[in-house]
Amino acid sequence: VRGYFDARASANAAPAPDPLSPGLAEYATGEELAAVVANTERRRDGGEAIRPGEAALAEIRVAAGTVNRDSATVAACVIDDGVIFDVASGEVINDDVVTHNYQIELELVDGVWKVARIVRVQQWEGVAGCALAPSDFPY
Repeated sequence: VRGYFDARASANAAPAPDPLSPGLAEYATGEELAAVVANTERRRDGGEAIRPGEAALAEIRVAAGTVNRDSATVAACVIDDGVIFDVASGEVINDDVVTHNYQIELELVDGVWKVARIVRVQQWEGVAGCALAPSDFPY
């Protein structure tokens, strides 16, 4: 799960987002791979990129979930402090800090767990919600 979020951040970083970044296919499959590639293309075509927030608040925590033979579901609490900015001018477009609670479906593909689908269950402004309950997301 962390690998997916790292690959997504790397693919959307300056100098230009790269929807063909190999990390995306390494950590995502199916519906989620198509979605993350499309989002990265839109960001690139719009002349935008993402950089880490200055406060370095970004964090990903995962809760235990269910595992079947070739699929799994976990919950994740993600603090997103990424700054969306215009690549040409450097102008900040969005620097909001947001906390997300996601349900993440994984599929086992050729012996590798990949993110197949992400559903946002809840979202809060700032460091809030699930971020205030670290024992619920211990991993």
